[in-house]
Amino acid sequence: MSEEELIDLGFTDLENAQFKKKFYKWIFLDSCRLFPVSLNEFCKIFGVEGKKGSYNSNWNNITLFDDEVELSKFIEYSLQDSISLLNAIIKARNVYLEIYQVDITRVVSTPSLSLLIYRKKFQPVNIPILKRKLDNQIRDSYFGGSSDYYKLHGTNLKYYDVNSLYPYAMLNDMPLNFIGEFSGSHFKLDEIFGFVDCIVESPKNIKEPLLIARHEGKIIHPNGKWRGVYFSEEIKQIISFGYKVEINKIYQFSRAKLFVDYVDHFYEKKKNSVGAERFIAKLHLNTLYGMFGCKLDMLKTIPIRPDELIEKLSIYPIKSIIDINEKLKILLTYQNLDYKLIKKLNIDLSLRLIPPITSIVKSNVAIASAITSYARIEMMKYKSLPDIDIYYSDTDSIFVNKNLPENMVGKELGQMKDELGGGVIKEAYFFGIKKYGYLDDKDKTKTIFSGIPRNSISWNEIIDLSKGISINKTIPDQFFKYLNKLQINIKHKNVLVEFKPDKKLVDNNYIPLFLKDTSTNNFNGTFKYLYNKIKKFMNKIF
Repeated sequence: MSEEELIDLGFTDLENAQFKKKFYKWIFLDSCRLFPVSLNEFCKIFGVEGKKGSYNSNWNNITLFDDEVELSKFIEYSLQDSISLLNAIIKARNVYLEIYQVDITRVVSTPSLSLLIYRKKFQPVNIPILKRKLDNQIRDSYFGGSSDYYKLHGTNLKYYDVNSLYPYAMLNDMPLNFIGEFSGSHFKLDEIFGFVDCIVESPKNIKEPLLIARHEGKIIHPNGKWRGVYFSEEIKQIISFGYKVEINKIYQFSRAKLFVDYVDHFYEKKKNSVGAERFIAKLHLNTLYGMFGCKLDMLKTIPIRPDELIEKLSIYPIKSIIDINEKLKILLTYQNLDYKLIKKLNIDLSLRLIPPITSIVKSNVAIASAITSYARIEMMKYKSLPDIDIYYSDTDSIFVNKNLPENMVGKELGQMKDELGGGVIKEAYFFGIKKYGYLDDKDKTKTIFSGIPRNSISWNEIIDLSKGISINKTIPDQFFKYLNKLQINIKHKNVLVEFKPDKKLVDNNYIPLFLKDTSTNNFNGTFKYLYNKIKKFMNKIF
């Protein structure tokens, strides 16, 4: 269940309604949103009795209710399951209250719990909430991690991963107070701290592009020339690698160290603690920064009668329509949208969408963008090492053909760690972002494919994929919810895995995409998405 799917139900006790009314409020929270581990692991961490048995997949069938014996076993399992979860939650709540003086029942996710701890114990100064206009201007600079693939096949490779990359990035200066918007000629490069709207040109024929960009709804590492918005420190870094930059606008900020105490505390706890305290430290080291990048747009659920649909379609920007029954539909609508965007949709689609009701979202995308930029800057030094070929890079890891310099490898925050403990990868194939498999020096196959359980693809299947042969995988026991039937079905899911890279492959090397687009976005991406979404509903209904 996501934060948007939080269930908040109210019940009125109508007994003796003439004399009294009681209103009960029940809130259903998903414990996995707070502690993303299995129940057994959760109980083990906090030292309470866990599950006594395993779940029987035969209980997935509705015929369970016709079998008294199995139904009794299911009820017993469910009760014990619930009691274990309750005891673990109570223990966890007490630990958090004792150490950090925060109540885990006040929040609905790990990131929101991290933010609560940060504000309670570690926040050194007031952090402003950005206005909608400024958020729009610099949100395009918030990309997230940098993942790319460079070669299809490799042998005798090394695999490294950064120790806590994002916490390491959080130790840097962060943008704090907005100073103003200026033209590109207003400051010298070393005087800029904030965000720049600029035209970037890569060095010619660079094999491993370093700067990330948006293109046709995807995040890529291109060659060529394009326009984008970037954190100033990332621009300074790529200039040192031969990129040319023409700055159009500067969004200047003051700077401050915001997270040093927070990171130092949890990193030391991670290194020197065991059990629940170490688990808590690992959990909160990596989950705080994302809260600052929350979008200002929101979703609202509206129940309607079928005969109200046409009217509602003309006044609400609709994300989806769910048919519950012949008397009820549920609309999921966008809220808190930019006023100019709403105005343009009204003109282009002849609608009368309601002007947005502004709700405060406690986020600051400037900080989130800066953190992810610092992380990408850190990875650049590994991608640009001389005499070392890079085959694949993920947000905080790389596959290369040689050992990294000794000074780069270690156990400290921000250093690389050897994921194979001195071993090598005998053979590997890289098919795209988060699509790869390798054979280690113990002849064990390791695979990562988004949407597929880890290590569930065999080495023979990896070889088939490299030859262009598609494979079918079955993922068992997937949950499918049907709101119109108020049902959740558990069934197998079939997935087709194909080798279809976004880049051209030449002699084992993937060729970066070439861009030549210096136009500005001006929320065209969001507008185009909403325009097509609303148009689709209109064509279906009228």
